[in-house]
Amino acid sequence: MVGKNFAKELHHCHNWQVALRMLESCEDDRQRALTFGFLTHLSADIVAPNFFVPYKSVEAFRARTAKHSYWELRWDREVLARPGVWDTFRRITRRKFPEHDAFLGEQLGSGSRLFSFGTSRKIFSSYLLLTRLERKSNAYEGLNLTYQTLDGVLKYKRPVDSRAGHGEGLAKGFYGWDREWIEEIVTRTGSGWERSFECQIMDVADDIAYSVHDLEDGLKAGFIRAEDFEKFPPGRIRRAVNAALAAAGAGRELDEDEIHGQLAAIARRTDRFEREAGRAARKMLTRSLIHELATAVDVDRGGRVVVEAEGRVRMEILKAFLSYTVIFNPRVTTLGHKGREILRTLFGTLDGGPDSLGLFPEDHGEAYERALVRGSESDRKRVVCDFLAGMTDAYAIRFYSRLFVPGEGSFYELL
Repeated sequence: MVGKNFAKELHHCHNWQVALRMLESCEDDRQRALTFGFLTHLSADIVAPNFFVPYKSVEAFRARTAKHSYWELRWDREVLARPGVWDTFRRITRRKFPEHDAFLGEQLGSGSRLFSFGTSRKIFSSYLLLTRLERKSNAYEGLNLTYQTLDGVLKYKRPVDSRAGHGEGLAKGFYGWDREWIEEIVTRTGSGWERSFECQIMDVADDIAYSVHDLEDGLKAGFIRAEDFEKFPPGRIRRAVNAALAAAGAGRELDEDEIHGQLAAIARRTDRFEREAGRAARKMLTRSLIHELATAVDVDRGGRVVVEAEGRVRMEILKAFLSYTVIFNPRVTTLGHKGREILRTLFGTLDGGPDSLGLFPEDHGEAYERALVRGSESDRKRVVCDFLAGMTDAYAIRFYSRLFVPGEGSFYELL
């Protein structure tokens, strides 16, 4: 699965519980055959990355090119060299299996976000990933994408340096480090300092996808029960809805009765789908809500992407309801607090001057050393931020444990 390292633990495709749940969900022999193949892959993954690859990496540590990926490929080569394996592999990969794609999409569709729910939005920047962290060549940083593509992910075209960390909530925008790049992008594309058309579409699609799929995840995980929709909404939900509507220029305020009516309608729809579709009820609800919200999107005379009034109301009510019942649920916020403390501790440790150089991977270590030589505090801290932003939750916890938990970590364990 592409991007599996950005998945939440409970949805990670290399989590055995995910594969076992897939096995329980199989409805025919073809799906069971696919899932048994998946389980076989996980079994091989226990041997190769945990025994063969670490042993060979340590054995050949003086060879700069013989690293983790090299030895994984060597392992794969040995397997594929066995009689008949390569022919079978080639024959299978030339065929299409749309029903298997649909099954995997249903089972693994939630495995695409860092950390839990909204946390990844705060600590990870798509622009940062595209222009700096993800590399495909040593000749340049990032993916070397077109200006138009980069403009399409620039949601907040405003500097945040003067406001970040001063009690105004989460600062959304770009830092001085990236100003030259941002100015070049808006000049080349001609979009100016407003969001591009592509970015507006992405923004609305993001709102729809996150709100609806978080609802599905919340129902599946037991964060939300059917009776929660019937409860009278607390003041926090009403204030959040009206603040969002005001920011969107909706020109109206809702009271508790109107919000309760919208949520009760979702409860009735859920109940109907459960009677009609049984196990597929959540999928039916998701499809229905996405269709309803997506068809409310239009383009105004000025060429801006807008959501018609009733669709915007439903979207903001759903987002506020999910924020209250799921994102700010103690089961989630306590883990979020732990994650913030881990990141704060790692940041302080990594930004320790010359003493911390040995804690970084080679490329980040070289960048940090250059910042030290220049005597630039902002450059130094940016290197640390880049390193932390590229971590998955599992990597961050493992890195933290290796540094601070007695008995954790080993010379043979690869970072």
